[in-house]
Amino acid sequence: MTPAISPARQRASESNVGQTLTAHAVRLERDAPSAYSRNLRPRRHFPRLLQRVLQIGMSRPFPLKVLLPLALGVIVSIAILVFSEFGYRRLDVANRQSTTALETQARLNDVIALVVDAEAGQRGYLLTGDPSYLEPYKNATQKLDPALLQLREAVAKVGNDMLVPYLGKKRFG
Repeated sequence: MTPAISPARQRASESNVGQTLTAHAVRLERDAPSAYSRNLRPRRHFPRLLQRVLQIGMSRPFPLKVLLPLALGVIVSIAILVFSEFGYRRLDVANRQSTTALETQARLNDVIALVVDAEAGQRGYLLTGDPSYLEPYKNATQKLDPALLQLREAVAKVGNDMLVPYLGKKRFG
């Protein structure tokens, strides 16, 4: 059981605690201001701190350990971009050349097929004497001039001007 404390003694004890807490709060406020009072008081050290930060910041905005890898990364990225652009252009040129070569090859195959048809019809007529064999020959010779013109354009498109004069020199029919 706790002994009963007289009300007078309890009031005296509470006032002593209150005075002690008040004195302690004043001392804390004076030595190290609280967060609440810090926001209300003008800051005298802020301009000096700002000047110091600006002086340090103006002398070297990024440390060398950060700036060097960043600069190297940018340089490597630009180099990769340039090489990929050159590679893309070479690929595009090769693709165009391949397409043109395939077109030339298709036109040449058309001309060869027409010549073979004309030859087969002519041979059939010469062997049998039947004029019905001349139909493939006549059809092939009619289609041969436009086919040779297309082949000439395809060869000129490739850029081989030496072959263009020889295409279609000999006339059939």
